[in-house]
Amino acid sequence: MTRRLHLHIGPRKSGTTFLQQALISNARALRAEDLIYPVPDRSLRQRLLGAPRFLNHERELLAACTAEASSTTDWLAHALAGTSGDIILSGEAVAACSPAELDYLTAYLDVGDLHVIITARSLEAVIPSSWQQHIRNGRTASLGAYVEDIAKRNDQRQQAPLTWATEPTQGFWLANDHAALAERWIARGAQVSVVTVPAGSAPADTLWQRFLRALGLSNAAIAAFTIPNMQPLHVGLTAPEALTLREIIWQLECGGMDRTERSRWAHRLVEDVFRGRPQRGPALQLAGTELYRARQWAADDSAQLAILVEAGQVALYGDLADLTPSEIAMDINQAQLSRQITDLGGRCIAYLEGART
Repeated sequence: MTRRLHLHIGPRKSGTTFLQQALISNARALRAEDLIYPVPDRSLRQRLLGAPRFLNHERELLAACTAEASSTTDWLAHALAGTSGDIILSGEAVAACSPAELDYLTAYLDVGDLHVIITARSLEAVIPSSWQQHIRNGRTASLGAYVEDIAKRNDQRQQAPLTWATEPTQGFWLANDHAALAERWIARGAQVSVVTVPAGSAPADTLWQRFLRALGLSNAAIAAFTIPNMQPLHVGLTAPEALTLREIIWQLECGGMDRTERSRWAHRLVEDVFRGRPQRGPALQLAGTELYRARQWAADDSAQLAILVEAGQVALYGDLADLTPSEIAMDINQAQLSRQITDLGGRCIAYLEGART
């Protein structure tokens, strides 16, 4: 039986894909430390899930969050029972699971030594990244409206502290209130570690090394692990790209296109119009009221995490200052941004017209 289960639950936009790629690429070094990152048989995964590329255990873990685990979890159950080493599982969507779903999941996992790893990133970085994904999925809310909705959900949970986590629309705060997330797992008998995503210009391997230390590896052991030369699987959007894409998606919605089709076109625009540009413009970031709100939420979360760390309930790998970076937001040249949006808009329209003819 598994001696210890390390369960990395994300949340999303906290370096999860990078870490999952690094875990797969370092399978041999992990095994030398008696750590297993189980990978299902490729043909089985394709047959059951239609997924040609394995990165994480998200589908299986989410399936186990229900009253009756589906057949997609069979290979995972075999992996849990069939190894004498410690297992690492990763599924970022688990961070947004409700308390009832966590009860099902912990009962399914049925391990005496459960170690939950939360990778925590500053909200002022998470929110723009989440919003641009929101747009790529065919939705049309502006960044301001998106942040306003997050604020509304925050007010709701403050007003109902005993029941907010059971509300289906509270996915953002279920995942990104890191202190409350840690407390939910502590209440279910798990040991909890928080690994902060470094802010600013930290070396590329900083997050990876922090994660390996959270797994209990010594500095000497960590030296055997590498950062492979990995191509990013997800192309982040710059400010002009995200703002242009939102306008295009909104126009498509006004024209009667459903969200699934809008999402398909959004992904085509990202790949065929945005990705190859050598000068893609400044990063998308919060400003004004949205930035103030994000920093205040992060400060509150960091203060609560500090209490848990001080009490010995949470192990910290990194620095809580990463969650409330002090850097002043970059001043974007609005005239230049407008020109970039105009240029991109023309390219997108030309692409859509050409693709439809």
